[in-house]
Amino acid sequence: MESRLNLLIAALGPLRVKRQIDVSEYLESGLGAVAELFYLATNTAELIQAINITRDLKIPFLLIGSGTKVALPITGFSGLVIKNRSSHIKIFGIKGKVSTTGIGIQEALIEADAGVSIHRLVEFIQQQGLTGLTGVEQLPGTIGGNLLVNP
Repeated sequence: MESRLNLLIAALGPLRVKRQIDVSEYLESGLGAVAELFYLATNTAELIQAINITRDLKIPFLLIGSGTKVALPITGFSGLVIKNRSSHIKIFGIKGKVSTTGIGIQEALIEADAGVSIHRLVEFIQQQGLTGLTGVEQLPGTIGGNLLVNP
């Protein structure tokens, strides 16, 4: 197993993969434990690469977002914990009307990566002068999180 872990570290970068780290500081819940390896993916390409390599090397991995509903066993996690911190958000399309007073947007399609915090998404929408996500700005969590809870 150690040789596979070393291959993983070499592939993802020895400065990016941390060994034997308490992941509680990376979890909103604060309920962490020691992970054998930890990697912070900052974009979709890094996330896909990390998952593909761990699968190829048959190393167990745990993918987390903000960690609002994650608690690791006290015994720790043997394998790679991947924290998804992807932050890409963009306006994908708009529907509206053009008049003499300007452009009136009726609908906007927003594209956000899994890993974007709900707070950051609401902030982006407000900066664009859009509405529609009222009441969720205080919710913890990330887009794409909560895929599997208490199976």
